This record gives sequence, structure tokens and C-alpha cells, in this order.
Amino acid sequence: MMSRSKHSMALRGPIALAIFLAIFVVLAATTTACGDDSAVTPDGGAGVRSGYSFESRFTPGAESVDHGGQTTRQVLLADLGTEMERLAEGVRDGTIDPTDVDEEGEVVARLNAFYRDGSSDLGTRPLPDFVDDGDATCEATYEDLGSSNLLAKTAGEDTVTDHRDWTTEFVGWTDTSVLGGAPVGSPVALVDAFFLTFENQVRACALAVDDCPKTPAGEALPLHVTPDGLDLVELVQKHLLGAIHFSQGTDDYLDDDVADKGLLGDNTMPNEDGAASTTLEHAWDEAFGYFGAASDYDDYTDDEIRGAGGRPEYAGGYHDTNGDACIDLFAEYNWSASVNAAKRDAGSTTMTALTDRAFEAFVAGRTLITEAGGELDAEQNVTLRTHRDAAAAAWEEALGATVIHYINELRADLGTCGGADYSFVDHAKHWSELKGFALSFQYNPRSPWNAGSDFAALHMAIGDSPVLCDGDTTAHDAALLGARDSLRDAYGFDASDAENW
Repeated sequence: MMSRSKHSMALRGPIALAIFLAIFVVLAATTTACGDDSAVTPDGGAGVRSGYSFESRFTPGAESVDHGGQTTRQVLLADLGTEMERLAEGVRDGTIDPTDVDEEGEVVARLNAFYRDGSSDLGTRPLPDFVDDGDATCEATYEDLGSSNLLAKTAGEDTVTDHRDWTTEFVGWTDTSVLGGAPVGSPVALVDAFFLTFENQVRACALAVDDCPKTPAGEALPLHVTPDGLDLVELVQKHLLGAIHFSQGTDDYLDDDVADKGLLGDNTMPNEDGAASTTLEHAWDEAFGYFGAASDYDDYTDDEIRGAGGRPEYAGGYHDTNGDACIDLFAEYNWSASVNAAKRDAGSTTMTALTDRAFEAFVAGRTLITEAGGELDAEQNVTLRTHRDAAAAAWEEALGATVIHYINELRADLGTCGGADYSFVDHAKHWSELKGFALSFQYNPRSPWNAGSDFAALHMAIGDSPVLCDGDTTAHDAALLGARDSLRDAYGFDASDAENW
């Protein structure tokens, strides 16, 4: 494993395996020591494994890892944001005919092509440019992906494993103005509210340039940014990273409260005719797919994962590991949560090792499941849940650190109010990323937040829109600082990290 400003664990042999099991019990609360060229050591089998790749127990030589639907949703969510930006820019610069977007429902329909309809209806639509010039992805259009949409997996829609009723217990958004006075009562309703708000801004601008959104000072705004400081692209994407990816990962595929689902899935036979994996293996893979790490995530540095430098062949956040001259979006690309974990590790003063902790837990859990060769015994089930807890904890801590990061960014924006360095667009962007990410914690049934008074207090401090420069910025800054302290304490972060992120 490449060192990522940390040191790698170098455990080998039967004695080391026993030590490894003991260490993993406390993995969620500790950092991992890692060193160059060492690999993750799995449970329950001979040898050493590096990377998230597992041969099928049923089809010799076949890869058993499958998280096609999850990676397809990574693509859909990224492209949904791209489409919103394209519409906003196109109406502004005249490259989109105003008559194509001036009727009620036209803009929302374009967004629902990604959210409600999904990849099968998008068909031959080209995928966004996820790689740098000179590189190519192995998948070129939606026909090359699985058949998935975003709505079906949003919290409250796939209700079998939901740990609460999201139509009545959704917390964190109280402002009804985004729906013209109607209450925002669920994660899906909030998405629809953002879509409708965006459509109203695009339509108004398409019909009359004087109705395009402006800052309170009268400066032109991008059409996805509202005059009260909501960046609708960031809100949609960050909200859904929680309401789909984190919710499905922690409250479905890694959970153990519903028979035959998640960690209670069968591990004796293929999950369907001709499948290369069991139901339990597949569930674990699906959670890993929502975390978004490349199969050889352990070979990247933090800077490489976040696309901020390193070896040229890794520096974009992806790598052609199998040498076939294209980047496989399912195995050779780092998405969403896995990238944010690297960003926070890179900004840590105490070497937090969120990337190592998450990846090593995912690999160790999948190894245990596969090498058990059938139903897990009582001891193996306990160990598997230890790995589950470690993976989910590192994932959530990366979210918590990211929320802290945007609190710091937002406080910096408030500090520039009235100055030449102030940017309304940056202010809106940072608040919207903060709000969207902070809605995520409630979806994890094992979160340190209880989605009750403490969680509600966090969102009261953040608000349902940013306090702009003509508001009480002093009080808002104090509330944000208090929220940062609460997050720091909830996840046990060092004060220097909370300040530096």
C-alpha cells in the first residue's frame, strides 16, 4: 500500500492475523499505521490480499465483486449536477433556446431524466468527461452502465430497511418557501423543492432577462444560485449523497435488522442464477460501491485520490490498473465519499487515516465473508459486525470532517463581508455544501447523532439559508463555531484538525 502521509500496517503470518483481529475491534476509534508496499491482511484465510477484488466461489477465475447499480448512481448524480449547470449557463449565454425551457415542467422534466427515469431511458446519451484530455473511460454512454435511477433508492422510497419513517421523521429542513408554502416532509420532497426552485429561476430568466436572479446588491447570479444564497446544484448533490449513498450503505447493505437483507443475507449460494457472488457478498459490495473507492484505492496517495497531484498516471483520481487503455468507472475511478475522506486526511494535522480505516475495514469484511465459504458462525458474525462498524464509522467521520471544513469556509466568507475579497457565489456554495452534507448523519442508524434534539440543534445553527452580509453575521458566526465544537466532540476529532479543515 502506498503511504498516504501515514504508515501502512505490515502484518504477515498466522500470529499477525490474530493480532489484526484484536486491533480491528478498536479500528473505528483509532488511526491506522501503514508503510510502503504493505498490504491489507484479511481475516480467516492464508496469504495476503491487497485491493478490493475477489474471485467467485462459483465460477473459477471470474471476478465476484459487483456494485454496478451503485456506480451507475454515482454517474447519474454527477451528471445531474452537470445538467443543472449546463441549463443555467445555456440560458444565460443564449446557447439554449429560451422556448425550450420557458414552459412549466420543462426544466423539471430534464432533471427527472436523471433522478426519476435513469440510465435505461438516457440510453445513448454520452457520459460527462470524468477524465482528463488524452484519457478515456471504458464506458461511453448510459447504455454501457447498469439500469438504475436515483429516486428508487432515496431514503423513504426503498422502505424495507429504513430505520425510521422518512415521510414523518425527516429532520433538518423547516423552510417551506422552497415549495411555495408547502411543507418539506421527506428527502424526496426536498429534492422536488430544489428542482422546482431551479425551474422557476430558469423560466423567469428565459422569459425576461430583467427577471434573472441577482444578489441583494444587484449583481447577476448563475441561475442555480438564488438571491437568498441557495446553490441548488450543491444542495441537490450533497443532499442525495446522504439520502441515497450514505443511507443505502449504512441503513441497508451494512445493517442487520431485516431478515435476508444486508448482513443477514445468504452466503451459501449465488444470489441469482448464474451470479458470481452470494447475497451477503453482493450486499457488502454494494455498500463499498456507494463509498466510491477504486478497487486499488490502497495504491493511491491522498493527493492522488483527490486529484491534487502525485504520480501522473494516478494524479487525476483514477488509474488504468489493468492496462487496457481506458478507465473503468466501476473499478478504476474514485467517487464522492472516498474522495472526501482523502481531502480530510490531507488537511489533517494529526494524520487521521480515514481512507485507510474505511478501505481496510471493507476489504477485511469482504474477505471474511468470502473465505467463510458458507454461513458465518457466531464468532465470524461478531467479527463481521466489527468490520461493518469500522467502515461505517470512518465513512461518517469523513462526512463529519467535511461538514467542519465547510463551516470553516463559511466563517471565512462571513469574515470578508464588505471587503474586496467577498464573493456572494462562494458564500452560497459553501453554505449549500455544508447544509447538504449535514443532513446526512440522520440516515446512519448507528450515528453518534440521534436525529433528535442534538441533530435539530445542529441544523438550527446552520439554518435553512445562509445569513448574508446584511444579517447578524456575528451571531451566526458564533452559532457556527458552536456547531463545529459539537461535531468535533461527537467524532472525537482533535481541536487542531477541526481548526485546520
